Amino acid sequence: MRIKLGDKIPADVRLVRTSQLRVDNSSLTGESDPLTRSVHMTSDDPLETANLSFFGCLAVDGTAEGIVIATGSDTVFGRIVLLTTEGDADENKTTLQMDMHHFVVNTAVFSFGVGLIFFIAGLLNRTKLLHNLVYSIGIIVSNVPEGLIATVTVALTASAHRMANRNVLVKKLDAIESLGSSTVICSDKTGTLTRNRMHVSHIYYADRSERVDIDWMPPQNLDGPGVSGVKDCFDALLFGAANCSTAVFDDMDRRENPDKPVEDRVVCGDASEAGILRFAEKLENVEAMRQRSKLLATIPFNSTNKYMVTMNFNEPEDNTLRAVMKGAPERVLDNCTAILTDTGRHPFSEERRIAIENEIERLANAGERVLGLAELDMSPQETTRFLYENKDEIPREKIPVEGLTFVGLISLKTRLVQGRSRCKKKMQISGVASDHDYRGPPGNSAVYCKASGNHHVAYCEFS
Repeated sequence: MRIKLGDKIPADVRLVRTSQLRVDNSSLTGESDPLTRSVHMTSDDPLETANLSFFGCLAVDGTAEGIVIATGSDTVFGRIVLLTTEGDADENKTTLQMDMHHFVVNTAVFSFGVGLIFFIAGLLNRTKLLHNLVYSIGIIVSNVPEGLIATVTVALTASAHRMANRNVLVKKLDAIESLGSSTVICSDKTGTLTRNRMHVSHIYYADRSERVDIDWMPPQNLDGPGVSGVKDCFDALLFGAANCSTAVFDDMDRRENPDKPVEDRVVCGDASEAGILRFAEKLENVEAMRQRSKLLATIPFNSTNKYMVTMNFNEPEDNTLRAVMKGAPERVLDNCTAILTDTGRHPFSEERRIAIENEIERLANAGERVLGLAELDMSPQETTRFLYENKDEIPREKIPVEGLTFVGLISLKTRLVQGRSRCKKKMQISGVASDHDYRGPPGNSAVYCKASGNHHVAYCEFS
């Protein structure tokens, strides 16, 4: 099979020849950035290895040739579809369908029972067999609810019409009945309850947690016990926030609106990195920081590692390298052996690890997205040796991802859309909600489910 720019891949393919092929796997894995494909196996996980392309994904650059290894329901997409559609048909029936089936069975049993009784009574009265049979069949047929289907259909259609007048599109009439007996109401969060616009809410560094609000100020260049160390910790956190990122401000928007506030600037990148970029830009010019700290190599974020790593030069006069890792805090902590505090770098003790894990849990329970930052500063000798050994190109496997120094945490919150409170109030008025709160699992307990009677749910509230 040959693949070229713009093709939607029609099967799962193992690549045998590539020319700068990049594919968009967002429909399968959710990764927003196109991935470069090659003929080499880079991972044991089929979804992560670079020599496989999957059905339904889009080729956004380059060309390639490959061998088809799966089609139809044998593809990754096909197996996902089978998982979502398999199951007993009886389990997929709605409450209305089960009630109607129960009613029809009972009516049929009653009709045949009455018909049989009259048929036996006719035989005992010596009624002619033909007359007796016709009379019994008439009794059975008269008990058949012939207008049941039409009545139910009209009722559901009328309900669908009323919902359409309130801007609710009903794709299946069966769904209308289910709304009246809901036990769980689920809502898409991003773009529905929230604006998909993140902003930095808390930062954790030097064994302290700070809330970033309108009155927050970064540590200043002051002298005194521990003060300069706190400033060094914050500078390391800011360095990682600015450099370990792929988000950039949109050039056209900056040219057309040079005076636009940082919060309103258009950012090319995902919501989390956009929030961190705006936070860093308010403190220092990020573009200037990136120019001073030249980027040498990157390990992009992926769903397996759950972190990204960059290799940058420190300040030009320093001429040393610094590796920065940003990602899921538990993955970052697993790769750290030291921690940066106001008194310098220290071995990662169990007490400090527990304190950081407690802080992560506290922020996650508040509905915030938490990211961890760590770094590895190379000495001039280590930098010289590293650059000499990798003078042509720095392969990803050479970028250090272990033995790092934990720098801190950045947590982000998303702004809520207007009207969410009004929606919640209407659901409470409708009797769906009462005063019983049920917290979700760790990391999601900013979601509260309200209970009403025997039905658990009504609305989801994101703090």
